[in-house]
Amino acid sequence: MTLTPWPTLPPPGSMPFIKTRDNAPAYWSDDILWLILASGEDTGGRWSMMEELCPKGSGAPPHVHIWSDETFYVLEGEVTFLMNDEMSQVAAGSFVVIPRNTVHGFRVDSEVARVLNSYMPASWETAVVALAEPAESRTIPPHGRTRPSQVHVTALMKAFGMTPVSGPDPLRPSNSNVP
Repeated sequence: MTLTPWPTLPPPGSMPFIKTRDNAPAYWSDDILWLILASGEDTGGRWSMMEELCPKGSGAPPHVHIWSDETFYVLEGEVTFLMNDEMSQVAAGSFVVIPRNTVHGFRVDSEVARVLNSYMPASWETAVVALAEPAESRTIPPHGRTRPSQVHVTALMKAFGMTPVSGPDPLRPSNSNVP
């Protein structure tokens, strides 16, 4: 049997790196500050990690990731998660795992929540960069910012393996989530 030697150069995404809240790329989108702590480019596409600073009422409506598992670690605040037909309120110190093909969404219930959000393999962080604008400060964005068109959002969702779920949003009963 012949053994093939490892390549002399490490494959993409296998080099150590350090990013902090102060030097990670920062973006504003959907009333949330997104800090890209690890992108698919950093990790060879294997995973990504973002820190999100979210105001009360913010969060994703029901959707499904077709090819990425998603996790949340709540650093600060209270958040309600929808996972399939169940809703659970969690607080700081909670770890939430959402396997691919699971209908899910979330809503921030406290005045502010700070979460770590990861994807395996990397995916949504690239869409965040495409949808968002560079943050002018590392704070929740001011209200009233222009949002991308729903057509653009839906196209990016599809491109990054994400599907919106039509119909009422149980996290926001007064709103409708019809893409």
